[in-house]
Amino acid sequence: MKKHPRKINPAPSEQKEETTYPLFSFKYLNTTISLKKNKPIAYNFLERVQKLSNLAWEEIHKSSRHQFGYEKINRRQIKCASSIPMCFNDVDEFFVFRASGNNLPFICYIASHIIYPLFIEAKFGDIYNH
Repeated sequence: MKKHPRKINPAPSEQKEETTYPLFSFKYLNTTISLKKNKPIAYNFLERVQKLSNLAWEEIHKSSRHQFGYEKINRRQIKCASSIPMCFNDVDEFFVFRASGNNLPFICYIASHIIYPLFIEAKFGDIYNH
């Protein structure tokens, strides 16, 4: 008797972008460079991730870069580019979101609707020149 494949829900990436919400993967987050054992920064970042997770992509795209939106950054502008994981070697542009209300940024890669944070700035200028 042949087994029939189970039906599964479509992957979120198969849904319309306007109706999906970002998901976060911390697989590539560099905590050595990023957080420098700064617990308040980590807490503020988690609060920001929670807020971003509740915004639809459409809202994020419309938001300003100093609120819940983003801007692009070229790999050459990242001071610790040598610490970017090898799986991103062919990526020239990354995204910058604000990690907290004081506008400290985090740099990430976005694939489909998954945000992969790479670095979180503990103080302005640690990760790139502003």
